[in-house]
Amino acid sequence: MGEHEQFTLKQVKPADIIDATNTLPLGEVHTYSWFDAGWCTSDKYLEWAKAGLLQGDEIGYDSAIAYAKRACARIIDGLIRTYHQQDMVKVNKSYPKKTERLIKLGIKVPDIIRGWIFDPRNELEHDYKLACKDDAKKAVELAQLFVGAMQQETEQPPIVTIGWNVQGGEGYCVKSGVTLRFDGFAEKPMLFIDVLDDPILVKVIHPRDAEIQYASLEDFQDNECLALGMKLREHWSLPSRWESSLPRYLISDLKERGYL
Repeated sequence: MGEHEQFTLKQVKPADIIDATNTLPLGEVHTYSWFDAGWCTSDKYLEWAKAGLLQGDEIGYDSAIAYAKRACARIIDGLIRTYHQQDMVKVNKSYPKKTERLIKLGIKVPDIIRGWIFDPRNELEHDYKLACKDDAKKAVELAQLFVGAMQQETEQPPIVTIGWNVQGGEGYCVKSGVTLRFDGFAEKPMLFIDVLDDPILVKVIHPRDAEIQYASLEDFQDNECLALGMKLREHWSLPSRWESSLPRYLISDLKERGYL
């Protein structure tokens, strides 16, 4: 990458970030794919739940309910992170609060999974209740329906930029591997959700002013965080959207050089 002037960092209010986001063009997004690296898949948990049910004894039924719950929880937690809502639910980590947040984002989570999956599992864990075949069968069947119904939602990776304005590219050579070429920025602003920072920073890159405006995601109020999530979902609702996945090394390199 060639060297360019580093941008100035300016902390702003989350409301200013939301206002800027509303001016960005819809349908131009980049995503990232490593947020759940190392997580077991819901399909695997569901497979284990079915195996427990087939085992046909109290140990198997207990296992079936536990893994059915985990299959559903994996999806719920993944979607919370996909739309960057984790700071709003980290104080109260109950799944009713998480599902309530997803429903506000327009993601349907049937309340029946609480009565047939989450509550029975909690009774096993906290009330020392013995598992039975009927409860295990209901939990596994409902988890299977839920995992299938949520497939389209879970296939949408988290958005990390809106309005990508970085000019350049990357190439590959045998000796050095990946080579990056940075030619500057287009003049239009870009939203960048800096998932490499802890806490996560939400930034708007203004190339024309050589300025990066930012706010910490943990400083977003409930309505502001919800507005951000709904804006991200709005991009996924467009049939004509353009998307591409950003590699971690590209984000890291641009950050180290002071461009993101």
